[in-house]
Amino acid sequence: MTYQTGTSGIEQALVQRERWPGRYDAKYTPLVYPGQNVSSDQPVLRLEYASSIEHTHGSHRPVPATEVVIAGLAGRVMKMTPRGGVVIEGRATVVRGGIGVGNQVAGVLTLWPPRGNTLSSLPSNALLVVPGPISFAFLHQAVTSGVSGVIASSIATCDLEGFLHTDIIQLLDFDDIEMAQMHLPPITLFLTEGLGTSAMPPQALDLLSHYQDTIALLSGVTSTCRAIFPELLIPLT
Repeated sequence: MTYQTGTSGIEQALVQRERWPGRYDAKYTPLVYPGQNVSSDQPVLRLEYASSIEHTHGSHRPVPATEVVIAGLAGRVMKMTPRGGVVIEGRATVVRGGIGVGNQVAGVLTLWPPRGNTLSSLPSNALLVVPGPISFAFLHQAVTSGVSGVIASSIATCDLEGFLHTDIIQLLDFDDIEMAQMHLPPITLFLTEGLGTSAMPPQALDLLSHYQDTIALLSGVTSTCRAIFPELLIPLT
């Protein structure tokens, strides 16, 4: 099965993006103010939401939980949005992908596998950069390890649909794109080439290698009907 999506590309630009992690079940408290300059690793939001802990006999009790959200993009805070997000303007290297899924996340760009390192454990909260195709087994391991996002070249359709438990064409054509992300596994995927077994172009791999260990902002949201495609923002200081 072939499914045409966006065209990958790289540019440097002044961008404005809302920092919003996609949780509707949370209370958002801003930690910054309009006009303030922020770094990519600076906390900009505090989330409060209900979690749960398991007791004996399988019962669950809701407990309050908090999470701090970092900017991911260096620049100036422009405004707060009605839903609790923070709009940041800054210069960035913008990398566009072919297909992606998952909400906006920030993390450290980490080449995988690391050169000269045969460790099998994946780093949590990282944005893994994988030069070649990925598989269902790799994605399962990434979710279990707490990886925030995966930036890879491609994946077989059957592996992606098996991991997401959904039809990829229906997902990309779904009108309510934010609602669609809520029912997906807790990881953001960015594929430079889309579906199949293609390798990452040398230009893209060289760029991502150059920015290794840099905090970046990743969104996997893809909607063919709204012409929205996955995006990686690497802050320029």
